[in-house]
Amino acid sequence: MTFNILILGASGQDGSYATENLLARGYNVYAAIRKASTSNTINLQKTIDNTPPNLHLERFDLSDESSIYSLISSTKPDLIFNYADQDHVAWSHSLPIYSCDITARAVNVILEAIKLLSPNSYFIQPISSNIFGNSSEEDISEKSLISPLSPYGISKATALYLCRYYRSAYDLKIINPILFNHESERRTKEYVTRKISLTASLIKANKMNKITLGDTSARIDWGYAPEYVDLMINLAISKQNDEFVIGTGSLFSVYEFAKACFDRLDLNLEKYLEIDKNLIRPTKNKPLKANIRKVNSVTGYLPKIFGKELAHRMVDNDLKTISNIQ
Repeated sequence: MTFNILILGASGQDGSYATENLLARGYNVYAAIRKASTSNTINLQKTIDNTPPNLHLERFDLSDESSIYSLISSTKPDLIFNYADQDHVAWSHSLPIYSCDITARAVNVILEAIKLLSPNSYFIQPISSNIFGNSSEEDISEKSLISPLSPYGISKATALYLCRYYRSAYDLKIINPILFNHESERRTKEYVTRKISLTASLIKANKMNKITLGDTSARIDWGYAPEYVDLMINLAISKQNDEFVIGTGSLFSVYEFAKACFDRLDLNLEKYLEIDKNLIRPTKNKPLKANIRKVNSVTGYLPKIFGKELAHRMVDNDLKTISNIQ
């Protein structure tokens, strides 16, 4: 079956993996990207250069309602993935109004456009585990109490409530993957995992001499982005119309991640590590891990790449990239 698929935010980590995945499955993909002051297609460049006939690049911006309505009207997609938002927790503390506008209000615009223009479309709106930031539970399921601790978490919680409303009031078909942290070689260095893997590689290459981190004790459920994207696509294609917590169910601290990267390169982390209290966030999520029983019962999903293997994969890629540039 040939699907028309619209991906909002196709140039980011998840969006680029989704674009590649869906093109490989033979679907007709409309990959929507926003304008940026510098090139923002690096994650998609190899795909673009190969010019697959089923790839269509589109322009849009979540802050421009007309572009959203125009895309949905013109493509009439079977599936719509929204991977575009302001998804950085630390940035959301500095830009709370922008974060809420892009991450929450824009979802309302998309839902309204679907209701009016393409009500048979399935909408895949990822939600972040940050909505449970202050939860008294460590084992987080779909029924856990929503208790965000950041503008980003608040925005994602709002997006979830909007999706629930449109699913109930207008019978829209909406899938909400509730995603725990998921990393990859395509993370930018603003994220601590990539900051660690890249800095470790630069130290190995004698281009840096220290790594500065904040709270290294933070314990996080970290998985591998391509796995999560593939799972989201399978949920969408099977038309589940529900909410699913997606994670690994295990915790790995920032320190453990850093040590795994440095050990991989035969470096002593303690020799290079400096702690900067200014990097510690104003509010801190409690250690939370995903209860994946529901998604496992529906799809059989079990995580494959996490913990040390994730750290090794990222640092190996960064070291290779640096070596190729030298």
